[in-house]
Formats: sequence, C-alpha cells, structure tokens
Amino acid sequence: MQSAGDDLICLAVPDTRHAHALASSLRLSGNWLEVVAGIESVVVRFDIARLDRTDAEHRLRDACSNIQVESGQERPLVEIPIVYGGEFGPDLALVCEELGLGKDEF
Repeated sequence: MQSAGDDLICLAVPDTRHAHALASSLRLSGNWLEVVAGIESVVVRFDIARLDRTDAEHRLRDACSNIQVESGQERPLVEIPIVYGGEFGPDLALVCEELGLGKDEF
C-alpha cells in the first residue's frame, strides 16, 4: 500500500483478476469516492474530510483480507478482425516505406 496523492492510495495486487475482484468489492461497499483497477494495482480515492489516511488504510487492509478471487476460469477468446490499407489505412504505403517493410510483413 502506498500513497498516490493526498486522498489516493495504491494497492499492489498479483494480477488483473485480483485487481478487478478487489475493485469490484470496494465499489460495492460504497465507502470510496473512486476505485480504479489496473493490471497489477488498484487505486482508491477516499474522502479526506471523513477519513484520515491511517483509517483509510486500515479499512482497505480489512477489505483486502475478505476478497475472493474466482478460480482460473478461462474466459472465451474474443477475436477482433483488423484491416490494413485501402480506405482503412491510406497511409499504409508510407508507413511501410518508413519502416522498410512490405505490406505483408507489416
């Protein structure tokens, strides 16, 4: 747990699943002004007029100890088709020239 500003605390977590589980739980509690999940962290904004940093950190420690992370259930793979060149990328030739690549290599 580290300070990220006067009213912000950053919590390190092992992975994205933990970050989202913790963020969701903290949001549902209604005790925090803002909760943002990252890849390996969660940033929490607290009401500095209601809580001092020490109290906020104690509450966060308690909340972290009660988090249940779902077992590694795989989520379905989502494929997003992409198109390079033509009307979707009129600068493709210029980019390839700058990089020294052919269109297929790019």
